[in-house]
Amino acid sequence: MNIPQSNHITNYLFSTDHNVVFQESTGNALPPNLKHEMLKIYQQSPNRFSEDNHSIPINQRNIELIHVLPILAQTDYFIEKLNSHALEFCKNINKIYSIDIQMALWDTGPFKTLSDIGKFMESIIAKNNDRRDITHNEKIAFRFLLTGLLKMDHDLDVYNATHILNILSKYFHPDKSIRHCELYSCILSKGPRLAMVIFDVWSLNNTPKLSLLKNEVFGMSVYRLITLISRLNESTHEIPRVAERCQLRKQIQLRLETLQSISLQENLLKTLIKYNEQALLEALTNRADFNINELRISGETPLIYAIKQRSQWIIDFLIKKQDVNALGLENKTPLQIAIDCYSKYLDENESGDDCNPYKPVIESLLNCPQLDVNAQDSLGMTALCHIAMLPKADSTYFSFVEKLISRGANIEKAVYGYETVISLLGQNRT
Repeated sequence: MNIPQSNHITNYLFSTDHNVVFQESTGNALPPNLKHEMLKIYQQSPNRFSEDNHSIPINQRNIELIHVLPILAQTDYFIEKLNSHALEFCKNINKIYSIDIQMALWDTGPFKTLSDIGKFMESIIAKNNDRRDITHNEKIAFRFLLTGLLKMDHDLDVYNATHILNILSKYFHPDKSIRHCELYSCILSKGPRLAMVIFDVWSLNNTPKLSLLKNEVFGMSVYRLITLISRLNESTHEIPRVAERCQLRKQIQLRLETLQSISLQENLLKTLIKYNEQALLEALTNRADFNINELRISGETPLIYAIKQRSQWIIDFLIKKQDVNALGLENKTPLQIAIDCYSKYLDENESGDDCNPYKPVIESLLNCPQLDVNAQDSLGMTALCHIAMLPKADSTYFSFVEKLISRGANIEKAVYGYETVISLLGQNRT
C-alpha cells in the first residue's frame, strides 16, 4: 500500500472545501493529479476497471471514490480524519439545511453528540426488527445523519450506501487505530445491522410525504410544539426565510385548534406569551376546553406575566380574554403591577416618561371597561394609591390620575391608614 499517496488523497477528501466524499461519480470533479494517484491506489485492489477504458488517457478516466475506499479505510490516517469529521458534524448539526431536514431533526432529536445519534440509530434498528412503522421524519433524519457522518452523497443509491457502510465498519475499529473512536462505538459498530435497515428506510418514496401540515406539525406532541415555537424565535438562522416561518406558524395554529387534549398548558401558554405569538395564543384560547383564568405562569396570572415581559400585543389580547382584576403572586392587580413596573423603569432610566415601555400597558388597562379602578391589593391599596405614592411626578403621572378619577377612583382612600390619596396628590403638585 502506498501510504503517502493514500494520505494525500485523504487530506483532499477531508478538506473544508469538500462536504461530500463518497459520490456516485466524482471523476469529472477531481484534479488530474489526484485522479492519477487514485488510479494507482486502485490498481492495488483485486477489482479492476474494464479493459475498454485503457484507451483513454489515465488522467481523463472516470473513477469513483468508492472504488478506492477499501484501500483508504485500512489506513489509520483516514480513520482519524473520518472520526474528526464526525465529531465536527455533531457540533454543527444546527447548520442551515432544508426545512424538511430541520423539522425531521427537531422531531426525532435532539442530536448534540455522537452518542445521541447512536441511540437514535439503535431505536431505528429496533423498530425495523420489530416491524414497527418508521415515520417519514425518522427516515429523513436517518438518511441525513448517516450520510453526514460518513461524508456520503445524500443521493447515493441503496447498494452503494450499504457497501460504504460495510467497508468502513470492517476497517474502522479501535483495535486498528489503537485509540477509542467515538464514530465506531456509536455508529460503525452497528454497521452490518444498519446496512440491513438501509434497504427498508433509504427510499423516502416508500412513505410519501403528504405535506408539512399533515405529517410533521400535526404529529407533534405539545412538548415538541413548545420547542418548535422557541426555535422559530430564538434561532431564525436555522429557518432563515420569513415565508417558511410564516408557513410553520400557520400550521402550528391549526394544530393548536385540533389537539385532542391540552397538556402542558402553562408551559405552552408561557412560550406563546414570551415570544409574542398572538395568532397562536388566539388559536389556543379559542378552544372550548381552555380556561385561561385557571392557569398560572410561575405563580403569576398570564396577564401579569405578559406585563412583566412587556408583551404589548399580547397584553392587549389578554385584557379581552382574562379577568383584569385577578390578583397575582404579589397579591396585586395587573394595573398595580404595571404601575410599579412603570415607577421602577423611571428610577433606572434617564429617558423621559414618553419612552417608558409601561406607559402603553397602563393606558390599555385604564381603557378596559371591565377594570375595577377601586380594586385593592392584599394591603388594601388601590391603583390610585400606588400612583399617588410614586416618587416622581411627570405629565404622564397626572394623565393616569385624571383617567382613574374619571373612571370613579376613590380620592378619599386612606394610604396605609394615614394620609388620603387626595392629600398626597396635592403634595405632588407643589
